[in-house]
Amino acid sequence: MGRGARVLTAGHRSFGAAGFAADWILYRESGGFSADATTAGVGSYNAIRVYLWAGMLAEGDPQAASLAQRLKPMAAAAARRPPPASIDTNTLETRGEAPPGFLAALLPLLVHFKFTDAVQAYRQRIEAESLKDNQHYYSDALTLFGLAARGPLPLRSTR
Repeated sequence: MGRGARVLTAGHRSFGAAGFAADWILYRESGGFSADATTAGVGSYNAIRVYLWAGMLAEGDPQAASLAQRLKPMAAAAARRPPPASIDTNTLETRGEAPPGFLAALLPLLVHFKFTDAVQAYRQRIEAESLKDNQHYYSDALTLFGLAARGPLPLRSTR
């Protein structure tokens, strides 16, 4: 295994010890991974992409199963109730309710774990609240990626 693969493997073992990803983590060759000083382990708008990317990995990717398993606590929590807009990955204290784009970003991971009730409920909310007014760029971008990850996007009439 090359140096880059070793770093990535160690990284996904160390981030999100409780199964929740932080916005940013720090890597030092001598000390490995840790929370960065600025965000201190909070997971929010930057971390949501971790769940999206993990859910979008090809099933045959050698790291896909272990990375998804590492993030299963977030998927399981999201299957029970809508995810928060922000979580402290150290204390698991949450704040706010996630926008529809966060729900869409979680869809591929929820599909991976076969949380079908949550997938259906979130798809309904996403359909009702996303891609409406061109005022929520990031949430809409997450929505497009999350919906398209496992198949064609449902088309909505503009009439």
